[in-house]
Amino acid sequence: MSLTSFVDGIHNTVANAAAAISKAGECFARDPSGKFTSQNRIAVVVVALVCAVLPLDISELICGVIGAFVFACLQSHRRESNRRLQPKSAKPAPLVVQTSSVPPPWRKGTSVASQGGDRQQRAMQGRSMQKSNQSIEEQNVNKFIGAPILAPTFSSTHWDGEVSELVAQIMPTAENEEAVNQLARIIKRHIRSLMPEAEVAGYVSGNFTSGKAFGVAVPDVDIVASVSPAALVSRMQCGGAAELRDERKIQKWAIRGCTDRLVATGGFKFRRSAFKCDEPKVTLLAAPSLGLCVDSIPLDFSVNVVTPLYNAALLTECGQMEPRAKELILLVKRWAKDRGICHAPKGHLSPYLWGILAIYFLQVECQMLPSLRHFKLSSSLMGAGKVVEPKLQSALQAPAGDKAQHSAAALFKEFINFYTSKFDWRNEAISVCQGCRGAPSRQLPIHIIVQEGADGATIVGPSIEDPFKANQNLGACMTAESMRRLKEELKRADDFCHRGESLTVLLEPWAPVESEAASQS
Repeated sequence: MSLTSFVDGIHNTVANAAAAISKAGECFARDPSGKFTSQNRIAVVVVALVCAVLPLDISELICGVIGAFVFACLQSHRRESNRRLQPKSAKPAPLVVQTSSVPPPWRKGTSVASQGGDRQQRAMQGRSMQKSNQSIEEQNVNKFIGAPILAPTFSSTHWDGEVSELVAQIMPTAENEEAVNQLARIIKRHIRSLMPEAEVAGYVSGNFTSGKAFGVAVPDVDIVASVSPAALVSRMQCGGAAELRDERKIQKWAIRGCTDRLVATGGFKFRRSAFKCDEPKVTLLAAPSLGLCVDSIPLDFSVNVVTPLYNAALLTECGQMEPRAKELILLVKRWAKDRGICHAPKGHLSPYLWGILAIYFLQVECQMLPSLRHFKLSSSLMGAGKVVEPKLQSALQAPAGDKAQHSAAALFKEFINFYTSKFDWRNEAISVCQGCRGAPSRQLPIHIIVQEGADGATIVGPSIEDPFKANQNLGACMTAESMRRLKEELKRADDFCHRGESLTVLLEPWAPVESEAASQS
């Protein structure tokens, strides 16, 4: 190639580029609006191609075209293979829209007031969505609790048959005890990282698979974790020696820590806490996913308490000495639960105290049980110096009259009548240790209840001697309202028993007056 022809080629290339640029300029000049039209875009593309090709050699251009063709073939082959591998029935994944708590950047041309209004509207929508999600979750969690509460029905048509059916339903079974033991092992496994030294025990006082009113408020299952206060202080990092002396505070810290762990990783649901009671505790629900029961199991969880042990010891030993005594205790507790006078945080007598009332009745009115000093197992829990000699263990009077043949159904009617018309709540004391009627001892504190709205008028509360702690009045938990409800329910039950009403009517679940008034309005 001669030098002249090479120069002519350069001149032609430059001339062509100049002509393309001038043509693009003419296209821009014809569009006074300044917007890109189709001609503008074409001109820009032509100019870009010319500027890119101008400094290249012919061999480089050929290589570039071949590479572009090979790349296009590879891309088309890859798309075709992906289309073949995808299943025909596959559907696109649903789009999940997530709302962010951080507001988006301000847009141009938007006023500050409108932006603030938009953020407020988005925040309100986010809160409403959160509340709706929480309500749906609570409905799913509380499906077991929200079931309608109805009075139990029985196939029998007479009082004795109905009571027998109910006792068979509420009597704890071997399956209940095995499930509670497994539940204790599960809880121990989950709290092991917090309290490795803890020993966990489970106590069952009734058949938790039988539906009943206030079953979650007053569970039939108690789970107790026992560990030394010194170990709790070191594990929970409560403080020094000053905190070690506050056992109640240590219990609360331990219960909170265990509850958080059980709810987070153990499949338990939190229901309520009762930290104002003498023995702090929380009420949990063991989910059916644990495989222990088809329904959730309500339970009370506590740390370093002894009342569940006392309750289990008394119930077991009464059943061994007199089977009808255990049946009566379970029947009385069930009646008190259904009628709403067995919830200790509300100032009522606890299930443990209702058991003591039933034992005291069987001691003083029926002579079916001896004093607590003659209980072999329970007397050993009364402390040093209170254990009875073995030769006194068998001291027990024979039941008076025809009471030896009375069934649990007849004993329940006598129990109601005794505490309605015979027992003097003001001047008598309930003492299962003594096992006889009489005034409270001088060492037992008298519980004075101040009546609200009565110009400071006071009444004497019940005197219930703690069989395992000297000089402690267990009746001090009652208030003026709970005392009124106690006498009201005893009078109602006594009237129903005298009229010969069915057990279904007697165990009709109690509802507060406020709820009835609200439903009528």
